[in-house]
Parts: sequence; structure tokens; C-alpha cells
Amino acid sequence: MLKKSLIALAISSVSMVATAAVVEPASSDIYVSKQGIVASGITAIDGTAAGTGDITVTLKSEYKIDDIITFTLTGGKLESTTAPVTVATVLGGGTMTLGLLDKTDDKLVFRVTDLVLGSNNTTIGGTLILSGLVFTNASIIESGAVSVTYSAATANGIVLDRDDKGSNTAKLFTVADEYAAKVAEKFDAVIDVNTKRLSFVDPTDSSKNVVIDQIVLSTLVQTKDGDTTIARFEQAAKTPVVNYKVFGDFSFLDTDSTKDGIQVDNTKIDLDNATAKYFADHIELKADNALASVTMELNVSGDVATASDVAIAAQSFKATSTVDFESAAGAVKGQVTLLNNSSAGEWTLNGALVHVPFMPFRDGYSPIVNVSNTSTQDGDIEVVVYAADNAWVAPKSYTLSVPAKAQAQTNITTALRNAGIKGDVAFDIIVNAPKDDIQVSALYYNAGDRAVMNTTKK
Repeated sequence: MLKKSLIALAISSVSMVATAAVVEPASSDIYVSKQGIVASGITAIDGTAAGTGDITVTLKSEYKIDDIITFTLTGGKLESTTAPVTVATVLGGGTMTLGLLDKTDDKLVFRVTDLVLGSNNTTIGGTLILSGLVFTNASIIESGAVSVTYSAATANGIVLDRDDKGSNTAKLFTVADEYAAKVAEKFDAVIDVNTKRLSFVDPTDSSKNVVIDQIVLSTLVQTKDGDTTIARFEQAAKTPVVNYKVFGDFSFLDTDSTKDGIQVDNTKIDLDNATAKYFADHIELKADNALASVTMELNVSGDVATASDVAIAAQSFKATSTVDFESAAGAVKGQVTLLNNSSAGEWTLNGALVHVPFMPFRDGYSPIVNVSNTSTQDGDIEVVVYAADNAWVAPKSYTLSVPAKAQAQTNITTALRNAGIKGDVAFDIIVNAPKDDIQVSALYYNAGDRAVMNTTKK
């Protein structure tokens, strides 16, 4: 319900020197929800709600009948049809009456129509309290903040409470996104090449392996400067539904390859505060009316509790977050994007990974692949092959019969052929050796012509 404006005047002291008035909002942290006011219409900054929206002016001059008081609003346009009514009271038993002279979209002008001083016989130190202002939503969304400036003068133009230091202006409120989100804990893990990429290395003890990794996604009420949570929003939005998408390669979760989509055993994944839909390249999470952390914990162990059934893919993860909401009045539904393909972690190797984008293992072509290892340790070699095919097939892993010799160059072409690799393929070469010490050269000949592949280290 829209509130009529109320101005109350109270005298608190007679000992102050007449200087500039002091204008203060009820709080320096008043926020209006951008999502709550998406509907075209008006927003009432209701002064009865814990003082929110009140503007308090401490007077430092003597006022009398016919003096003019003006409130100028910056950043917001006043709603045109609601005319404020003013009533004032003076401490000490006196009374002051203010009458509205003019109202525009950014200004309220009042005149002192009657004044009966109380027992303290002065207006110095009195306080004016202005509340119940009503703004158009379009104006405050566009500006993002509203401030108010107080000024006063006698009927013949002599300035009262002259503003020399900006004390006559104060911010009334800020318009802000009500929701914020972050990846509170990333999907960071190190895959152990010593176990043929079937487990993660324990981050606290590299001699141990773990098979569980988790991500924590958090959507919450917006914060100030990324720190303190905003305790309250005027015109707060309603019934938020939080939607997350985490992008990555989740094909290893599939427990039944004969059925479409990803069939996930409930022992493979644990969700806190959300429901999920599973796809090979992403997982969709949904939390109804919940602005809280969502934890997604993956258990990649297989038949053997300490190892996965399939090699774990080195990859990076991205997260997207949106909130579906209703406006404060419930008339409009909307959606706001909070995260947009934000970094959500990475699974790396405790060894080197080099990608070869193309190599033909077929008649008429002579491939040559060499691994240079400048470290002081031999490194076992695993190759993950991606076949060229009209129908997608899962990558296949091979452990080669030869290692990458320390401080040497090793030709692995024969080992690749002996592993049974055929056709036009791309592949990752994974070497269990310090990644900065491994380089791969890959080329092939066809009818005397040579093609050199540009390998990429990951």
C-alpha cells in the first residue's frame, strides 16, 4: 500500500550555532532489489518499515511562518499522482504546520504555514523527518541510486541552513542486483598417471590416491564489495529458483552404455540441496527457493574401491548460474544470469600431456612420432586415441610397450602401430615425467611429401 508522506519536526536543543543543516537517511545501506521492481510501475520507500526510506534533517537555523523548504531528488522521478500531506510537531508542546506548494518529478516544495514554538522557544536543533516517497521504477533502475538534497529560504529569498560542505545532501538508497553467485570450491584435482589415470593424487599426501572430487556452487543474497552480505532489500523478489550447469566430460559416469543419455548410479554422485539431470558434456542442477550452497560430489571409483573403471580425463570445468524469480508484486517473472561459463576447476595430470591433432595410420602414409625427455627419469607412456568417424565413439587408451627414456629421444612409431592404432586419428600422449621436460614431434610422409603436425602441450 502506498504511504502518504509525513513530515515531523521536533526541537531537541537550544545551544547550537546556526550553520548548515545535516541530512541523513535512515541507514547508509538501503538497497532496492533490481529484480523485485522489474515490473513497470512504482516503488514506495516505506518509512514505516524499520525506518527504511526516512530522511532526517537536523536544522541549524531559526524558522518562521512563510519560510520555504525544498527537497530535491537526484536519480529518481517521483510518482505523479500521490500528493504528500505534511504534519509537523515541535518538542516542548509547540506545533509547526507545513503545506505543499509544488511537486514535480524530482522536487517537493513546502511552506511553513503555522508555527507555535514550545517551551524551548527555538527551531534550532529540531529535526524534520520525510518518509513515504514513491518513485517510478524505470527511473531508479536507470540511475541505480537516489540521493536527496535539502534547502530552505525565507519568503524574500534569504538562504536558511546554507550548505557549505555538502551536509545538506545524502544518499537515500541504491538499486542493486539482489542475487550473486560464485564457485565457492572448484573441481580442482590431480590425476595420477602412475595408476594409469584411474585415481586422483591426494593433495595432502602425494603417496596416496583418492577417487572422490567435489565442487561447491553458491548463490546468495548480493554482497557489498564482495564481502558483507546485504541484510535487506526493499521490494525483494520472490520465489527464487537457482539453476546451475556444470560443463565438462561426464561420460565416465555412465553405467549403461546401451541406453540413451547418462545413466548414473546413485553411488557415483552425491548432491546437496539440488536435483540433477545428467548429460555427457554437462550436469544441470536445480534448487527450488533456495539461496544456498550446492555441493556436487563425484565418486569415480569402480569395481575396485580405490580406482576408477575407466581412465579419468584431464579437463577443465565451467559453471553457469541463473536465478528465476518473480517481481515483488508477483506480476512479472524474470531470470538473471549470475555466472556465465565461469571457471569451475581443472583436472590436471602429474605428468606431461601433449596433443597431436592428426595422424594417418593407413596405407600410403608413413607416420613418425618422437618423444624428447630431458628429465632424469624414464616415463611410462599412455596414448588416448580419438578416432575419426561419422558416429562418435569413446576415446581409447593404450599403454605403450616402451617408455620415454631419460635425457633421450624415443621413437614411439612402432609402439603405436603395435598397439593396434589404425586409420586417421588424433591422440594425446601422456608421459609420466615432469611436464616441462617433455616435447613431442609428429610428422608423416605421403609419396615423398612431408607434413609436420603442430602439437599442443596441456
